[in-house]
Amino acid sequence: MKKPARKTFVLIALITLEIVVDSKLVTAQNLMPFTINRSGISIQFDFCKGSVRQRFMQPVENKRKAKLPEMIDKSDLETAMQITGRMRVGRSFDCGEPGYNFTYTGITETKTANGSLVIISQTDTVSKLLAESHYIFYNNIPVIRRYISLINKGCEAAGIE
Repeated sequence: MKKPARKTFVLIALITLEIVVDSKLVTAQNLMPFTINRSGISIQFDFCKGSVRQRFMQPVENKRKAKLPEMIDKSDLETAMQITGRMRVGRSFDCGEPGYNFTYTGITETKTANGSLVIISQTDTVSKLLAESHYIFYNNIPVIRRYISLINKGCEAAGIE
């Protein structure tokens, strides 16, 4: 297995350390784009207005030739979900912005017996719903398992559609 680039590892370690030491909400103003290279897969993330954006996912050996389009408010959201009662008028969507209020709060990486687990955390600024995106990487297998855990940190019930 190819070792991750030192630059990527240091960035992940610094983000985690900053969250643990300062216990502050990390904002997009003090973050740089980062890439996770594990098990032959490369995932690049960036930030726009406090939200984490997944720019691309591809095999490590592929070299992206085309320039990606510029990010706009609603593009490339890492997590998008509709919270019940929000952005709706009757039976139809009003603004169609599922996940737009999520703000990046941190990243952690844990080594496992079979590979590694990377968790990217985001909090909905209105409902205080915490979304944890779990990326499970396996040693020597170019496969990612991804799922989201939702934790309600707010005082009111939050429905998901």
